[in-house]
Amino acid sequence: MESMLAKLMLSCLFEITKPSIFCNLCERSFKYKTNFKAHLTTHTGERPYQYNVCEKSFSQSLYFKNHMRIHTGERNYQCEVCEKSFTQTSNLKTHMITPSEKQPY
Repeated sequence: MESMLAKLMLSCLFEITKPSIFCNLCERSFKYKTNFKAHLTTHTGERPYQYNVCEKSFSQSLYFKNHMRIHTGERNYQCEVCEKSFTQTSNLKTHMITPSEKQPY
């Protein structure tokens, strides 16, 4: 059984032009075919990555892995100034640029 993603790709809903791949559904462009494939799930609604602990599902493995950290308590990104740790690098970056009385950097 073909997935919706495969059907979209086979029906030529994308066109490859140098150096980008364009989505004909929303006109976004991508440098890599793998990124384009992941993007197509926003149109198909497919969520193949499901976490059996909380039954949440995700369209991309990265989102799935980031969510798993909530359950494992893994916090790999630590502020060098105050030593607070975060599950995602983006949260650490936000922490570093957000001014407050307790965090003057």
